[in-house]
Amino acid sequence: MIIEWLAFRLIIGAVSAGQVGGVGAAPPGQPVQHADAAPVAVGVASPGYLWPENFQVENDQARVFWRSGTAEAPWPGARITHAFVRGLGTQENMDSVQSPGGRSAGFTLEGSGAFVIGVTLGKGEAVVRPADVARVGEDGARGINADERARVVQCAKAVLRRDDATNPGRRSPVVTSKCGQPAELRPLMDPTVGPIPRDIPVRVFAGGSARAGASVSFRVMNAAGEVTHEGVAPTSAEGVMTLTIDRPGVWVLASEWVVPGDGEGGAVWYQSTLSFEVAP
Repeated sequence: MIIEWLAFRLIIGAVSAGQVGGVGAAPPGQPVQHADAAPVAVGVASPGYLWPENFQVENDQARVFWRSGTAEAPWPGARITHAFVRGLGTQENMDSVQSPGGRSAGFTLEGSGAFVIGVTLGKGEAVVRPADVARVGEDGARGINADERARVVQCAKAVLRRDDATNPGRRSPVVTSKCGQPAELRPLMDPTVGPIPRDIPVRVFAGGSARAGASVSFRVMNAAGEVTHEGVAPTSAEGVMTLTIDRPGVWVLASEWVVPGDGEGGAVWYQSTLSFEVAP
């Protein structure tokens, strides 16, 4: 698995812009060490993502888990610096989201239609190595020529639906809106609605800017969390990659970007993920 993963990351820079088609191996699910842990970790683990208990919600309560790689991880709790629930015309912001049991957290949904749940983790540190940033993309690795201590900012979003029985499956501007996270994967079309196959453009933001030359990896999983398909593609000059939705399942997109230190501040490692479900 480790050899497959290294080979997967080495081909990222050679993938041409445009439609997603490459297939690679899943990243290891290693936990990220944080500033309150000693010592500071060397390297950065695969970005964490949100895994709702149900992407199709029947009531106003949603239970959400945190995952890394393909495995469940402890709910990040105290590491969350901002969280939100966005619906049509509504948004609830939270400074933190605690989990009494440590495994998941509950969120309240107001109304119906599509919702975006997002969290930002901004209390991590790692030593960034040139070899680690090979998976970021042809531009996101520039400036990292030696080991450098970096602040890790992880941002994750999940799309949930609570459809009204009278208007099921409608496209929603909530899904395509920019949520303002430090790092963000923003679909420019609602990926949860439409025929199969369909192409969905996705713009990559990191540090407040759209990023050209970033690599966006994706995997498709079944209800048991088993990977059924995966691949990678770079973003265009406008910071957009094209994702071909060609099968049902839970889709998880991930992108990373490193901003090197400039003498006044250290490096910042941005990680962003987006998870959503495509119904059969």
